[in-house]
Amino acid sequence: MSKTIVIIVLGALLAAGVYFYTANDKKENAAATHTELEGVQSADPLEEQAGGVDIGDIAPDFSGPTPDGDTVSLSDVLAKNGKVTIVEFWASWCPYCRAEMPNVSNIYKKYHDKGLEIISVSIDQNKSEWVKGIEEFDMNWAHISNLMEWDDPVAALYGVTSIPSNFLLNEDGEVIAKGLKGEQLESLVSRLLK
Repeated sequence: MSKTIVIIVLGALLAAGVYFYTANDKKENAAATHTELEGVQSADPLEEQAGGVDIGDIAPDFSGPTPDGDTVSLSDVLAKNGKVTIVEFWASWCPYCRAEMPNVSNIYKKYHDKGLEIISVSIDQNKSEWVKGIEEFDMNWAHISNLMEWDDPVAALYGVTSIPSNFLLNEDGEVIAKGLKGEQLESLVSRLLK
């Protein structure tokens, strides 16, 4: 009896999560067709409610441990003179992140030589799973994780309450868009790096 209840509850939670993600993607795609760079807004209503970092803000600097045990910061990545930098929040255990990371990886491969930089902030708790995810999705850019899951101070600083989540920065470190995924993310990166 209790197994049945657990399965029903888990199924309901999964269905609710999938519905939210799907509904949000529909809103993002509709907004992308009618929005120019100056009018790009957050595509994630939860991010808007959370506070943290907004469009027009200078992205606060942060640092954290890399998979190799070194420390890297946002200012280190910005110093590479990229024209556009993505701050990408994700976790190896997140099914929506796992669906989005191939897109982010392809965008990086396509636009890195034109001036795109990425720094990923993982909300993982297990280092081996985090590193495995980086390798699995061929994510050849800067990565940090405090391995604190939702207690991560960088996620708190940016007001991130759901993942995947991202912030696009111009060369001066100003947030020019946030919460973009898939084709909407690639479209904006492409326009910025013409």
